[in-house]
Amino acid sequence: DFGLRQIATRTLNCYAAAVVEATLQPAVAPKALWRQIMEQLASDSCDYYRKMVYSTPGFKDFFALCTPVREIGEMKLGSRPSSRTKSGGLTKLRAIPWVFGWTQIRFHLPVWLGVGKALGCILENSKDEKLKEALLEMYQTWPFFRSTISLIEMVLAKADSTVSMWYVENLVPVHYAALASKLHNELDRTTNCVKTVTKHKWLLEADKDVMATIAHRMPYTDPLNLMQVEVLKKLRGGFRDAKLQGTLYSTIQGIAAGMQNTG
Repeated sequence: DFGLRQIATRTLNCYAAAVVEATLQPAVAPKALWRQIMEQLASDSCDYYRKMVYSTPGFKDFFALCTPVREIGEMKLGSRPSSRTKSGGLTKLRAIPWVFGWTQIRFHLPVWLGVGKALGCILENSKDEKLKEALLEMYQTWPFFRSTISLIEMVLAKADSTVSMWYVENLVPVHYAALASKLHNELDRTTNCVKTVTKHKWLLEADKDVMATIAHRMPYTDPLNLMQVEVLKKLRGGFRDAKLQGTLYSTIQGIAAGMQNTG
């Protein structure tokens, strides 16, 4: 919100400092091996993401059940409908409700799905130690790769498996349990891979200020998630009430403010 002087000033300072640093101390040119690894990471992560989202039976229904995306679509929150057409499944869903839905349940799947698989292919499965060493060197030396991993690490720090599983357990039929477990295991794997690359014992170990702000907001966000689950259960059970709709709208706003990654 650039209407707040402190935020506007801080943002300007960050941009000015970044420009000065990049001018006085240009980043090192990426090595050929780094580019090769980046191409592999991009390909592996994209392939896994598409396989999970578009080829996993029941994934579309699982997403609709465990997130408030359908209710969000009915609320007319944005200037455009959440889906480009009434049919077509996930391929016709706009990017904002796709990210927004996962953000509401504190799972943030579009940010990290495929990252753990791609990093794991090098860290866990590769027999070439040079690739592993190069991957760690990329994080330490290449600003582009470091900033990418840092952004993923920041969002992972906002994810909460306990909260997201609460949505699954209360809103999703039991026959989706295997899919939910697989996705949550993948979240854990991604977190471990990111910590290996960054050499951090915990997420955001090197950015304690950001971690502190996230930790400060979560006690206020957790009750909103619990409240949202209860409201969704009642609405989906056929109970219709204007106050209940208003409560759902308030939880959506509050959780979005707490996450600060809305889509």
